[in-house]
Amino acid sequence: VPVCEENPLRNLYISVEGEVSPCVYLYPPLPSPFKRIFCENEYHIEKVSFGNIFKEPFQAIWNNKKYSEFRKCFMLRGRRFEEIYSYHWEIERLKRLKTAPLPESPEQCKTCHKMLGL
Repeated sequence: VPVCEENPLRNLYISVEGEVSPCVYLYPPLPSPFKRIFCENEYHIEKVSFGNIFKEPFQAIWNNKKYSEFRKCFMLRGRRFEEIYSYHWEIERLKRLKTAPLPESPEQCKTCHKMLGL
C-alpha cells in the first residue's frame, strides 16, 4: 500500500506524556525498544517521537525537518501510486513499472504490518 490506513499524512498520535508520533504503532505504551513481530521475524524498535506538545508548539513539531521528511516518504509513495494506477490501460507504461516501483516507506515503518495493508 502506498499509505497505510493510519495515514500519517493526515493523522498523528499524542501520548499521555505529550509525545507526538505519526502513529500509535510507532509509540506504543511499552518500554523502548519494543518488540515487533513482522513476517515471522522479531525486531526491536525504538519509539518514534518528533517532539513533545507540552514543551513546544504543535506547528513547530509538525514542521520540523525530520517529521516533514517522514511524511514526504508517504507523499511520494502516494503520488507514484496514482501515477501507476493511471497507467492501467497503457501496456507499454505498465511494462516499465518493474524498474520503477513505489518509493521506500520510512525506515521505522518497514517492519509494520500496516504497510502490507493489514
